[in-house]
Amino acid sequence: MMKLFLQKKKERESALMKNKKLTDEQRQKWLSVINNDFMSSEESGEEDSIIIRPLPWRSKYVDSMFRKIDEYAKSKKSSQARRQLKVRRFSKDLSQRLAPIEAPEWSLQ
Repeated sequence: MMKLFLQKKKERESALMKNKKLTDEQRQKWLSVINNDFMSSEESGEEDSIIIRPLPWRSKYVDSMFRKIDEYAKSKKSSQARRQLKVRRFSKDLSQRLAPIEAPEWSLQ
């Protein structure tokens, strides 16, 4: 599971740094939450799927930000790489992980 976290973190950081629409200030703000503490719990599902258990304390802003970064990263992949991506399915069960103690206020609900 840690491998999925590291891969997702690396992809998000790379997409964030390559996105020319963002200011340096936005990049620094977003980099502060691109870490394992803010990433949803994931586990392997059936065949080519990943089950995502959302973090109930994470703000809608961070959810939206991650969605945008992930869409940008996906758009930069080759068509073959996009076909090989695992389907992500959201679970009704929420993650039981607690919010980080020193999380930025804007990152929490």
